[in-house]
Amino acid sequence: MNRDWISSFWRSAAQYFAGGIGLALVTFVCFQLHLNVGTTGFAYLILIALLSLVGSFIGSLVLSITAVGLLNYFFTLPLFSFRVDYPDDILVLTAFLTTSVIVTSLTAKVRTAAEEARASQKALVDTIPALVWSTLPDGSLDFINRRWEELGLSLADLQGSEWTTVIHPAERAGVLDKWRTAVETGTPYENVERVRRADGEYHWFLSRAAPLRDESGKIIKWYGTDTDIEDQRRAEEALRVSEQRFRDYAETASDWLWETGPDHRYLRISEHVDRSGVAPPKRLGLTRWNYATDIESEPEKWRLHWATLDARQPSRFAISCSAPPAVTVLRSTSNRAASRTLTQTATSSVIGASAPMSPRRSAQIRLNKRCARRG
Repeated sequence: MNRDWISSFWRSAAQYFAGGIGLALVTFVCFQLHLNVGTTGFAYLILIALLSLVGSFIGSLVLSITAVGLLNYFFTLPLFSFRVDYPDDILVLTAFLTTSVIVTSLTAKVRTAAEEARASQKALVDTIPALVWSTLPDGSLDFINRRWEELGLSLADLQGSEWTTVIHPAERAGVLDKWRTAVETGTPYENVERVRRADGEYHWFLSRAAPLRDESGKIIKWYGTDTDIEDQRRAEEALRVSEQRFRDYAETASDWLWETGPDHRYLRISEHVDRSGVAPPKRLGLTRWNYATDIESEPEKWRLHWATLDARQPSRFAISCSAPPAVTVLRSTSNRAASRTLTQTATSSVIGASAPMSPRRSAQIRLNKRCARRG
């Protein structure tokens, strides 16, 4: 607020100073040329209108009243007197003052509207949650928004081609080549790069820019944004590490893991599934009952298994396989959250784990079955 007041004071002081000198010069020239009051008033009006572009309305009003006094004193009869004897001179002076006030008032309103528009635009640019910048047609930086201050960087640090110094050395050459190509060809720019903060730490940013062209298609400006994606990159890296860790666990576990689609056909199988006697590529695209040997002998078990999966409930049961070992325990769960169907309730995939059954457990199951049939 204090800075704005000081700026307004010096602007008004400059208007008064320049206006006083200008009125004196115009008065001297017009008086030496013996110009009439109308011509001199028009010259005054031009001077006051020009000064109103950089000054205040009050300053313009003061200069207008001063100009009326000079017109009356030097250009109306009797000369060198503030007395007005002729009605025509009164009309001329009144018309000049009225016109000057109207012109300067309109000029002040237009200037105020323009300043408010610039302030609103600047506020909008400063509040955008991104680093906004612009360059000249040759690609040299000439503007940054206030968000850059959060990185401890100012326009002086980045102006012209100095912005390249804050790019990570590993990406600097590539960034320069891509930016130079974009400027030369006029194509939009997009790149992921690391930018150094004032504390020396580098953050990943998604940088985008597009050219502004005039009616003839000539580029007159480049506008761009840099969006901080450091958190996103860290999350992606953490996810990649987590996925790799899970993949390592799956490949070294005693069980083998698998996933089937909505039609119950295998989509993915861990690499060591060949322990069951069937190589993974041969099992992809098949269903569990393609190689099970107890479909006809135990239909109720399979009906219950399918119903459990359709209800998106965990299922645990034993099946007999056509490849050794003869019996395998299957543990499966239906995954509704990964649904890729058109309905929200349909099951999109089933994931599970399988392990060969111990000979003792296998023998126990066969014995239980025989006892059940005899009973």
